[in-house]
Amino acid sequence: HVLADSGSLITPLMPPCTVGRDGCTAVCDCEDAYFGSELCEFTVEELEQRQSSRSQVVSGLQTLVGLEDPDAEVIGGWVNSLAMASKSSAELSESAALTVLGLVDTVTTVAASADAVPTATISGLLSAVNAVSASAARGAVRRRLRAKRRGLSEEEAAQSVTPAMARDVLSNFGTLVAQSMLSGQDAATFT
Repeated sequence: HVLADSGSLITPLMPPCTVGRDGCTAVCDCEDAYFGSELCEFTVEELEQRQSSRSQVVSGLQTLVGLEDPDAEVIGGWVNSLAMASKSSAELSESAALTVLGLVDTVTTVAASADAVPTATISGLLSAVNAVSASAARGAVRRRLRAKRRGLSEEEAAQSVTPAMARDVLSNFGTLVAQSMLSGQDAATFT
């Protein structure tokens, strides 16, 4: 069991995670041969193969974004492709997750300088950021479980994608969306 907000393991000194208790959740503690998959459904080799394939798709998209001349239609294609490429958060490796965040930031920047890209067109970027955040959270929990098994401290189970990175990308996205607001509309910020 882990704390829902931080992903920290619940220790015997904490209140137990019981049915109906808010603030905690159960996670699978996979055997070493199945480590990394969310429900222990893939072997390490199968998961690495899926992550490698997903990384190639994300990398190809990164190349495409660098080559095409952006207009609203092209940007919409990038957003849809990025949303589809990151749809399965469990298959995002740490490097692919970082690339996805970078792509979201790039597409946001390009859309800000393009003429009249509708908010509906770029809203798919949010699902990509959500997938990266879910992947990072799941990875952090897995590293904590592995560290516990090996007798290491949780601090040694560091993650590469940080909440601050996702926050910065979302802040840039919010700035872009705020540009398309009509006079008299007020932006609201919430997390």
